[in-house]
Amino acid sequence: MSFTVRDGEFDVAVVAGPLVSQWPSPGAAMISSMCAGAGLRVGLFGEDSISARGVIPLAGSGGLVLAVDSQQRIHRIRARAVVRVSALAFLPDPFKGWRAPCLLPVRTAELLWSDSLVSWDAGVAILGTGNRAFRFGAALLDAGIKSVTCIEPFADWGAKRFAGWEVERRRFEVAGGIMLEAVPVEIRKKGPMLWRFVVNEGPKEKTLDVAWIVSAGPFRDSPGIREYPPGSMLFEIEQTAVENREHDLEGWELERERGRYLASKIIKSLSEKYDREAIDRAHKLSRTRLKRFVRHRAEPFTPAYDGKWIAAADSKKLRSAAGVPQKAQRLRVVASVECFESIACDLCAAACQKGTIKFSGSKGRSHNETVCSGCGYCVSACPAGAIVLMKEIEGAPFAQVTFPWRGQRPWQTGEQAGLVNRRGEALGSGRISNVTPSGAPVQLVQVEVPAHLAWDARGLRRLKTDAAADDAFIKAETAVPVQKVEIMLNGEKRLVREGIVVSVALLETGLGRAEDTLLCPDGSCNLCTVVVDGVNKLACRTLVHKGMSIKLPESPDPEVVRDKPDAPLCSCMGITFGQVSERISQGDLKSPGAVRGAVHACEGKCHGITCGEAFRRALVTSGLDAAGWIDWRFPWQEWKLTK
Repeated sequence: MSFTVRDGEFDVAVVAGPLVSQWPSPGAAMISSMCAGAGLRVGLFGEDSISARGVIPLAGSGGLVLAVDSQQRIHRIRARAVVRVSALAFLPDPFKGWRAPCLLPVRTAELLWSDSLVSWDAGVAILGTGNRAFRFGAALLDAGIKSVTCIEPFADWGAKRFAGWEVERRRFEVAGGIMLEAVPVEIRKKGPMLWRFVVNEGPKEKTLDVAWIVSAGPFRDSPGIREYPPGSMLFEIEQTAVENREHDLEGWELERERGRYLASKIIKSLSEKYDREAIDRAHKLSRTRLKRFVRHRAEPFTPAYDGKWIAAADSKKLRSAAGVPQKAQRLRVVASVECFESIACDLCAAACQKGTIKFSGSKGRSHNETVCSGCGYCVSACPAGAIVLMKEIEGAPFAQVTFPWRGQRPWQTGEQAGLVNRRGEALGSGRISNVTPSGAPVQLVQVEVPAHLAWDARGLRRLKTDAAADDAFIKAETAVPVQKVEIMLNGEKRLVREGIVVSVALLETGLGRAEDTLLCPDGSCNLCTVVVDGVNKLACRTLVHKGMSIKLPESPDPEVVRDKPDAPLCSCMGITFGQVSERISQGDLKSPGAVRGAVHACEGKCHGITCGEAFRRALVTSGLDAAGWIDWRFPWQEWKLTK
């Protein structure tokens, strides 16, 4: 068999690794733009038009990128610097049953939630307490899911016990969510579409019965940018941005700033003609902004409570914060911007037409109450619901507080609403005096709040007497006619939705496999193979159509796999965490690459896509300096050469 290889050469090659969901990502776009502006030749390799299959490091520095275009032609690109944009698989450290089909990476869960018929009603557990975990949990609760629990297995994030922003945790708990500090122990099947999830909460075990377990992380702190080997000009940057900037502002801006930082470093090393002052300024700016992304962990706002009430000392700090009105709320309606940590979010400031909201360093947000018109644009814009409108009337038994509402059933004037504090605990009730028209993503609800609760009530709940009506409304609103077609699945007739990928169809019918849960946007893991009309195809890339015949390959008995004494770290190869630790202790293995070669980790069919992150964490736990290590083994996904 002979091949024609097309050679090329660039100063900088920016390549999309497996699972990257959008291209170019914000970080890749920033690197490409800055490097090209400094006179460097830049190549972008991603998506179906031309996708990278791997990178071969060169002696000294730089590397060879092997890529394939849409016509299956092979390209060999030599680059002085290579940047791989890597997407996280969002999978946890192994525990018994961790590869059960109920455990979904957060990206898969978000896709299924937005466009599938899988049932979430039995409850959901979310592993991780990052902003993405809290936001997804709040979205489930807003839509009527009764039980959502975020589980923090690490609980060591600087001065905080959880990874995300305080405002995102607050929004999650106000919506009815629960956060636990616990370590996953085991997943067992309890019934059709129902699983028993056992966790260790301190000295005791706790059992959660759930429909799904969503793995969102983060599970350890990550540098986000790596160069390995040091000085090689071979870099990796994590993709943290989702498709829509407003859905995850932190992830989007974090990747952009990492891209700016890395681009300035590459330009200084490779370019002979660049504006030194401008690049130094960009480098310094990105370093400052990157520190801002983690400042909330060093300087958190985690108030103490005395029962349902914020402790007196913290309440005093809250009332005197720069974003909270001091006098104007006694004269008219004004905004109270209750974002007390220094976080990388500017949506409220961008929405304010008067320019009254500013970033004030470690003090969070400042707000010019004398200019505020009480328009409410900032209330609607804040994704965490951390802003309310207030008016205190001297001597009156009630104050006016306007809350944001994202629930499916809109409120009506005259209804009674339950009031909850910043932890979601019931405080009392209030009468709704005004609402904005329904139909917008966020409804503004003005409530007559008992005066003594004006500074503590920060969320709304349906009263128990309205629960049945609320459930009926949600069912009526979500009932959508579905077109189903008949297929043959393992020799049996099944009705499934037409036009969805086979992996989603399997998950919707309760026949999903662990291999289906990644839903790779590029089919890179190659684990979800099924036989469709006699031909091997990837379930994540094959659409359902009428009359098709699907045969699933035989899988190991999940009960046998679960009952093994040590959960597999690498499912493809059957390698456990214990084997990795034992091999490190037995041999003189000083580098991550040496350990990987000795135990053959990440050498299975998925090439480390499902276990690579857990393997790195296992190395760090065993005492190796692996945080900055990059696995450049070639190729990084299955690659069958065709003539």
